[in-house]
Amino acid sequence: METIFESVEPETHVTSDWREKLLKLLDAGEIKYTTKYIKKASEKTLENIYKDYERQQLENTNNQLADIIITKFSELMEALDAVKDAEGTKKELEEKSLLRKDIKTIGIPVGKHVISKKISCPEKKE
Repeated sequence: METIFESVEPETHVTSDWREKLLKLLDAGEIKYTTKYIKKASEKTLENIYKDYERQQLENTNNQLADIIITKFSELMEALDAVKDAEGTKKELEEKSLLRKDIKTIGIPVGKHVISKKISCPEKKE
């Protein structure tokens, strides 16, 4: 049975890298674990925490990108007199889940880049 805490095997480079990144994220207030927990967690636990963080960040980033794209597209259409009301157009487009899904799919490469930059140098919350 696997435990969530350290095994007797020496720590791999990947594990120490995850641990270091998670401790930085913890210091920045990005994740809700204790330092002690991260320091003692097993490789599998660290991997799960890290991958969950990445998934959540990607989802948040993609949602933000979709919102920006829909908003800017609606404003552009209004500026070109293609629609009468940008807010109405925005609201209608936001309700289209298939459109939002397509926009998120397009945004995945951008979202991954944003997340990798954020993990490399997380901002401290003041």
